[in-house]
Amino acid sequence: MIDIQASDRYRSRSVNPVLSIERQTPSASHSLAHVAGDFSCAVVSIRNKEREEFSYQLNEHRFCYNLSGGTRETVIINNGRQEFRGADEPGMLTVLPSGSDRRSVLFGSDLRILRFEMCADSFAARAQRAFGSQKQLPIMPMDNSCHSRLAQLAKEMARSLVCGAETIHFEFLAETLVHGVLTASGHRKKPDSVWGLQPRALTRVVDYIYAHLDRRIRLDELAAEAGLAPSPFIRALRSSTGRTPGQLVRDIRMDRAKSMLRDNQHSVSQIFVALGYATHSQFSAAFRKAVAVTPSDYRKRYRS
Repeated sequence: MIDIQASDRYRSRSVNPVLSIERQTPSASHSLAHVAGDFSCAVVSIRNKEREEFSYQLNEHRFCYNLSGGTRETVIINNGRQEFRGADEPGMLTVLPSGSDRRSVLFGSDLRILRFEMCADSFAARAQRAFGSQKQLPIMPMDNSCHSRLAQLAKEMARSLVCGAETIHFEFLAETLVHGVLTASGHRKKPDSVWGLQPRALTRVVDYIYAHLDRRIRLDELAAEAGLAPSPFIRALRSSTGRTPGQLVRDIRMDRAKSMLRDNQHSVSQIFVALGYATHSQFSAAFRKAVAVTPSDYRKRYRS
């Protein structure tokens, strides 16, 4: 069970722009949101008010995972063809290509979904990099699918929103999602020869992270330091270190935080600013999750 009722300290620093469904449905609202350049991720709640009906046309590719509630009836039309007619249920996921029309009537309790959106051009660019193809790779519409890999990815996105994960982690999830959606659509990738990062490339990546800890670090920046595109960089880094880019950045931030707390030369406020956190509570939550104690308690250990 994913707890998405997070307090303000876990909310993203980014505010997701209101999309068509939220404009057209007065009872819709965000509880959590994160925006990272060419994509957005949010938990959206729609309150049922006597058979609330809503419809919208998508300008971007949309991926939804139904956290709770459902619809009495949903119709999806793509390129003038009806792709789905039925009802949405909790635990099911939907993939809607750009240009799709969706019309729904809510059923019973409120509907709460994890919603991920990416513009078609960005999706196509990521797909071409990931699959090594120069042609457009079409997405197959899905509704009420039971695809286990995509469902696990959706749950990780929801957890990441609750925990206020860094942008680089959402970028990693975006790359994984593109690959998963295309694989579910029947596309297959040729094996590549990237097995791990060369020691010099890994050193450049680590040095870059240390030099830019005071701001958000993006996935494409680290990939460029390694001389790779994002998707092969993720695979090479995991092969070399067993970690994702987000985990590597987090671990280096925590190592620097522990060092700064031990030397007792900086206040906690100075430390979280130096490490790129927006607030004391955000830093404290990240530190406690990684080290199992608060920054203040960690410092006390080395004073005694």
